[in-house]
Amino acid sequence: MASYQNTAKDSRHAADALRGRPANAPNPIRTAARQGCELNPRTYIGLLARLSCAAAAFIALLILPAKGSEPPLAQTDPRCERKAACVHNMLYFIEWPHPAAAKTSITLGVLGMDPIRQSFALLEGRPTANDKNFRLVVFEKYDKNVDYSICDVLFVARSESAHLEEVVESLEDKPVLTIGDWPDFLRAGGMIELVQINKKIRWRINLRPVNKSGLQLSSQLLRNALDVVCVPLDENCPVRYEKNKQSLPMRPERGPAP
Repeated sequence: MASYQNTAKDSRHAADALRGRPANAPNPIRTAARQGCELNPRTYIGLLARLSCAAAAFIALLILPAKGSEPPLAQTDPRCERKAACVHNMLYFIEWPHPAAAKTSITLGVLGMDPIRQSFALLEGRPTANDKNFRLVVFEKYDKNVDYSICDVLFVARSESAHLEEVVESLEDKPVLTIGDWPDFLRAGGMIELVQINKKIRWRINLRPVNKSGLQLSSQLLRNALDVVCVPLDENCPVRYEKNKQSLPMRPERGPAP
């Protein structure tokens, strides 16, 4: 028990060390809106359309850290910013079952060494769906003694790909969304695989673990996916899986396969 508490404490300290934002750093959400993720929660909830410029400026002052209040952060990778912003936007299109739905924050964990941690750190404390705060926890490497179900979302870095199956097994039937951005992430049991095509961030979805977790994905998230599959193949999962392919198929048309 003490080992787990120390690990969780170290994870929070690692996240704290990533906070802060240099004056010239691009806004990752604006970057996603202009160049990356096709999901835009503003069109989904119409929030900004109802806010005056003065109110929006006031909110920005509340959610952005004061200048000079925290140590400077190294310039982040634009590709990581687009991915982080896309994941942040996805949270508006996912429903967690009770009691996770009753929490006041959404906790995203990053497992492994990946520069995307800095981009997620820029978003920490910002509101997400239902005005929940976005909270970041960092796990430097896989530890079988850590309970990753403290997270609502777990981003698994490529550096920990060898342990993904163990992570997935430990989270089976638990409402934790697993996300990765490396090939064969879905084959190993992950839920959402981010794919960059030119400067656009797209995604593939594995419905089998999603259905078992109790998470509900909106039709818009499914409709905009490159692929919706079931891995391993499940006759109760109403989508196609081409198991003879070496990699998951990428169709040019939108929406899940019939």
